[in-house]
Amino acid sequence: MDDRADILVSIILVVAESDDGFAGLIRDLHGRLNAKVRDHEIIIIDNASQDGTVARIERLIEEVPNIHLYSLARACDRDVAVLAGIENSIGDFVITMLPIGDQLPVVSRMIDQALAGAEIVLGRSVGDSRHHGWLYGLLAKGFFGLYRRLTGIAIPAEASNFRLMSRGVVNYLLQTDAAHIMFQALPAIAAFKSAVIPYEMSSGSQLIERRSMGSGIHKALSVVLSTTAFPTRLLSLLSVLAGLLNLVYAGYVVIIAIFKEGVAEGWITLSLQISGMFFLVSIILALLSEYIVRIFEGSL
Repeated sequence: MDDRADILVSIILVVAESDDGFAGLIRDLHGRLNAKVRDHEIIIIDNASQDGTVARIERLIEEVPNIHLYSLARACDRDVAVLAGIENSIGDFVITMLPIGDQLPVVSRMIDQALAGAEIVLGRSVGDSRHHGWLYGLLAKGFFGLYRRLTGIAIPAEASNFRLMSRGVVNYLLQTDAAHIMFQALPAIAAFKSAVIPYEMSSGSQLIERRSMGSGIHKALSVVLSTTAFPTRLLSLLSVLAGLLNLVYAGYVVIIAIFKEGVAEGWITLSLQISGMFFLVSIILALLSEYIVRIFEGSL
């Protein structure tokens, strides 16, 4: 009797380089999936590698079934490459992971969680911050905390790229305009049932996702600008405040003109002109900001 789950699982792997152990890892992954589910596919995205990775994978395709290779014309951000694999997947559940052995035992546990009803299953590396440096971890923790306080959206710190998503989650992700950015915040902004599986990442892993400070800041800004209208709301509020301050200054100029003698010639008219122009500019900017907020909210 075949007790394997009657589902199709898609595995997304993004590689920019490989070594002699890559083929063994894929064989191990194929064996684990074949023992767990009836159907599966392994989608490998070659992120413009230059070390013969494509040739290795093509030889592996002749040996291991259900492998699909997609080669990108130029190197891009890993989230964009992952999205390319997701768009070409057909599985009932899609798992995105790194090509490292530490994550292989977690795949089966993710599938068990999915069969139990979870729509998003996150793999959280225990002690992940030590791989990126204490400063990066501190700033990331501060960003997520500030983001939660300002927007009310709690992006979990364990929202790594190692995750399982149901077909419903994948369809929701692909219909968004900036899917590669929404991919990071997806567990927080959508009401999908989720679960977290902790696992240990060995310090000897060669393909740990090491992030630079610059890329982290860029991704943080992208997440803020793509998932919430708070920056535009803040700009609208500041514009209204600036307009009110210009009105107060115009009133001050009028009071000076009425009660003070010996004012420099032309100062009153010039001050009123400048305050009036800046008041109009501030109000126009506030109105434009509100229209942008409405357009943004309508696109979600």
